[in-house]
Amino acid sequence: MSEAPKPEAGAAPEGVSAASLAEAIRRDSAAYAVSSRARLEALFPGAEVDSLLAQAGPELADIGRIPGASTVYYFSTASMTEAYATNLARVEEKDPLNLVAQTVRDDSRIYPRPTALNTFHDAPWRLGQTEMASVLLKLGREPGVEDIQSCAASNGAIYLYSTKYLSPAHASGLAEYYEVERWNNP
Repeated sequence: MSEAPKPEAGAAPEGVSAASLAEAIRRDSAAYAVSSRARLEALFPGAEVDSLLAQAGPELADIGRIPGASTVYYFSTASMTEAYATNLARVEEKDPLNLVAQTVRDDSRIYPRPTALNTFHDAPWRLGQTEMASVLLKLGREPGVEDIQSCAASNGAIYLYSTKYLSPAHASGLAEYYEVERWNNP
């Protein structure tokens, strides 16, 4: 009896291609989810996900990659932006403190604006009251999140900002504008 030929090292298992991986990623993205490497490896046992996708050509130009702390996440730009996919990946990491800190830094750096605390109760974050209370106790105090501070508008709304990108006065002024002043100015 002769043995079946063994696949070459790095070769994909039979029936698994970069295109089949991409289709799974596109389906997840259309359902507002990122695809973790572990999920793809479970769907396609034996597949070397990273190498298959890295070898793909322009037909997979819509497939993006986000490195997380624990794994890599993939998404399709045909269904979501990189910013939204990054937020979904942060949620998947199940580290609320880092999720809040990184999101606040992004808002402070990119826009620049403070982030309303109640933002994190909504999709895609969906943090509960208990989780947010725990995060708030750590922000500005624990190593790695010392730059995240809070400010309040005159109506009591709490905003978070990064001192790396916004001064306390600028953050407070913007929080006041978003919560109170813009509604008073037609």
